[in-house]
Amino acid sequence: MKHYLYVPFLLDYDTEEVVTLQKYFGGKNSGYEIIFRADDENWTMGHLQQHRTHQLQGVENDAVLTVAGHGGRADSDKIEYGLTSPAGCFAPEGEWTANNLAQHLIRQGLNKGHIAIRLMMCYGVGTVSGPPSNPVIKTGTEFFAAVLATALYKNGFTKIVVGGYPGLVGTPIGQKKTVSWTNSGEMLKNKVAAKGMFRWFNGEGKVVPRPYNK
Repeated sequence: MKHYLYVPFLLDYDTEEVVTLQKYFGGKNSGYEIIFRADDENWTMGHLQQHRTHQLQGVENDAVLTVAGHGGRADSDKIEYGLTSPAGCFAPEGEWTANNLAQHLIRQGLNKGHIAIRLMMCYGVGTVSGPPSNPVIKTGTEFFAAVLATALYKNGFTKIVVGGYPGLVGTPIGQKKTVSWTNSGEMLKNKVAAKGMFRWFNGEGKVVPRPYNK
């Protein structure tokens, strides 16, 4: 099974966002093919593949497509290009709704038989509360993953499932992903391993099991 990382926004390759993605997903043993959006024919990413239009046309239906961006608790239906390096984006769009992203994926040639999309963003499927020993995940159809799955399903992606993490997602270089949150009225941030916190939604807005075995 192949894994792709896709960054849908146009980014300046010198920004912190791109450097972090290269380090975390671009290693020799990562198993990911990285697709950075590049509409400018003179744009390059060094050792990373350079793509033009229809960037996702070659993504196999049974491959896992990971889409990277930033999400916020206050606006669960938005994905942004960055919260710390806004000057690094030279595209006019700064944020998209899940419906905007669905239309972009369609324009870029993602096959309607595609199955699995993973979101690398905070609050992709909901929020977290409670102690680290017993975290409580609150998810629902208003969160980004569910809205994106529903939008794609309505456009003919009958097998699509979209998944993500609740709360704040951390991707420290050389370490495993974490999910963190701060309970109401508390100052200390709670943190747990991200494994086991992932949730998947199908096109009908229902939580479903993992769609693949690897």
